[in-house]
Parts: sequence; structure tokens; C-alpha cells
Amino acid sequence: YAVQLMTPANILARINGKDQIEKEEIDEVRDVFLDAKSSALLLKQEDAKYMK
Repeated sequence: YAVQLMTPANILARINGKDQIEKEEIDEVRDVFLDAKSSALLLKQEDAKYMK
């Protein structure tokens, strides 16, 4: 999961004009991209919001 966050964090850092990934990029992409366990939990908790 951590390695998978590196690519979007790198893209975000470059958009922000940085050559290196910093903690703020990791924090931002972590909020956007959940790991599989967190995604499953979120879907379970909010299943009424999704089509069945």
C-alpha cells in the first residue's frame, strides 16, 4: 500500500513544483486512496449510499 502511494504522491509533488515528495503529499494522497481493508470497511459502513 505504501509503495502504491508513491506514484500519486510524486505526481502531486511535481504539480506543486517540488523535486521530492514531502509528508504533505503523502498525507493528501493517503486521504484520497484507501487501502483495500479500509475501502471494504467504508463500503460496509455506508452501503445504503450505493446502488445494489
